[in-house]
Order: sequence, then C-alpha cells, then structure tokens
Amino acid sequence: MGLGQRKYLLIASVIVVLLAAAAAITYAVTNPPRQEPIVADPEPVKEVVVTEDVSKPEEPEVFHYPLTGEEAADEAATLRRPLSVKIENTPEARPQLGVTSADVVYETITESGISRMNCIYQSTIPEEVGPVRSGRNSDVTLVPQYDALFFMSGANDVVLSEIAAAGLADLSHGKASELYYRVDYRYAPHNLYLHLSQAYAVAEAMGYDITMQTPLCLEFGVNTNVSSTDASSITVPFSNYYVAEWAWNESEKAYLRSMDGPTIDAADDSQVSAENVVVMWVTYTLVLEGPTQAIDMNSGGEAAVFTDGKRINVTWTSDGKNPPRFKDASGNAVKLTAGKTWFQVLNYDQSILVS
Repeated sequence: MGLGQRKYLLIASVIVVLLAAAAAITYAVTNPPRQEPIVADPEPVKEVVVTEDVSKPEEPEVFHYPLTGEEAADEAATLRRPLSVKIENTPEARPQLGVTSADVVYETITESGISRMNCIYQSTIPEEVGPVRSGRNSDVTLVPQYDALFFMSGANDVVLSEIAAAGLADLSHGKASELYYRVDYRYAPHNLYLHLSQAYAVAEAMGYDITMQTPLCLEFGVNTNVSSTDASSITVPFSNYYVAEWAWNESEKAYLRSMDGPTIDAADDSQVSAENVVVMWVTYTLVLEGPTQAIDMNSGGEAAVFTDGKRINVTWTSDGKNPPRFKDASGNAVKLTAGKTWFQVLNYDQSILVS
C-alpha cells in the first residue's frame, strides 16, 4: 500500500473515531442518566391510644329534711331553724289550724287530763297556725332537743323563769306581739293565732339565729333484725275525756288520727295523719300544789314505735341536745319511716290498747 493510501486510511479512522465520540456526547447530552429520587427517612409513627371515658358523671348531692327524712330542695332548706308552737287541744279549739303541716308533734297532759300539743315545723311553714296557748314545764326540756324558736301565748311565772334559765328563744305573745292576732269566730282564750310565715323575719329582727350549722335530726331508715308485731289500731287514753285513736291506712301508709271523731285540720279539712306514732312513757310530777304537771323530756324510759303498720317495743333516750333515739331489747337502733311523727307522752302507769 502506498503512502497516499495509508494517510487516507488514517484520516478516515480519525474521522470515524471523532464521529463516534460526537455521537456518544450527543446521546449523553440528550439522554442524561436517570436518577432515583432521594427520599428522607420517614418520621416514626406515634401510636395514639384512644381510651373510652368510663367515669360516671358526678351525681348531685341529695339533701333530706332533718325531721321527716324526706328529700329537700336544697341544703338551705334543711338548715332553717325549727319553729315550735304550743297549740291547744280542747274541744273549743278544734279543728285546729295548720297541724297537718307539722313535721313533729308532741302531745302531753297539761292539767286535769287535758292534752296539749307542741307542734314543730321545719320542712313546711304554713301561713297561720293556732289556737296558740301557754307553755308548760315539758317545753323547757323538749324545745332544746330541736334547737327550735318557741312560740306560745305565755306561761305562769315558774315556767317563764324556767324558760329564761334554759335560754330558750322566747317569741311568745308578750315578746313578739306583731306575729299574733285574734279571730272573731272563737272566744278568748281559744282565739289567739299566729302568722307563722312571718316568724323567721321577726325572729331575725329580734336578734335570734334563724339557721343552724348542723341540723338536729330524728333517725330514719329501714329496720332489720328487729322484732315487731302487727298494729292496725292504737288507742292512747290521756284521760277519760282525751283519748287519741290511730288507725293504720294501708293505701296512705300512715296512721289516721281521731279524738271525739276524726282530727281535722281547718286549713284544708283533711284528717291528720302520721307515718310514725311513738308512745313514750315518762313520770308526770305535780307542781305548784297541782294540777299543773312537770315532765322531764330527757329522762328516758320505755316506748313503743308504731310504723309501717307494726309495733316495735323500745327504750328511748335523749341527751337534751338532740331528738330522742330508740333501741330494741337487743340494743339494735330502731329507725322511723320517712314522714311525720306524733309523740304521745303518757304517764308511766298508763296503758294503751293495740290491735
């Protein structure tokens, strides 16, 4: 091969190499290498635990009236101070006004076999009550058991001095005359009545506390392991002329009261009833050479609790600063049924009839 031919081949080879290189560059430019995207490490997934709220909503507090055990609208209603009113029970005073509204009633002998009532109001305060009569020695030890404001027409000098010495809140006719009025359909002394709905305002104006920090309560509840007998009828002879009768009414779950016929409240002509009738035996003592009687309501003694159509024989005690408590022969506490309570206070030698 000649020199000319070799040059031609060399030049051709160079051209081929250059064309191949140019083609490679062109391909590289027009077809860049495919790159995988850079992915950051994912954030760790936080585990969310959903728990169901199984807690119960807080239930509202329930309050109960201290002298009936029944539910009250609020705490304030349970803390108002009880109102103790001395109400007459002679035939000339019947029918009385406002007796059915009393939470608690004590019926005691005053003199000559005549019974008189101490009506204690707390859960319900009626507009008017009466007829109001004079206080007696029994009130001196009874009223402090309830820390009550005390209303009466007056009293003899001995009882007045005892009331003062005991520190009772005396809102008698002579001390709070604006609360009292006389009706024209009865003759004196059976015609004195009391604006009880105004009692708290007048008592507060006179400087008396009208509320309590802690209410003084009767004890209410269900009796278990307590011996009882059926009692559908109770006859309580305060004397030959003052005989209280109580008849169990199953539909009303209460005892209905009679004395010379049904005991009626003039406020609504309803018959007086009570869920509980408690017969208490005490010692009556003649004072002032008779016939006035003195009674120590803190003495304790025998009693019979009638509730839910049953009789439970008990003993009763009081420390003088709380209402009475009851225990059966085995020492079990005996509770009252929620509702109204009448205490029938007899001399220790008097008997009752029960059937």
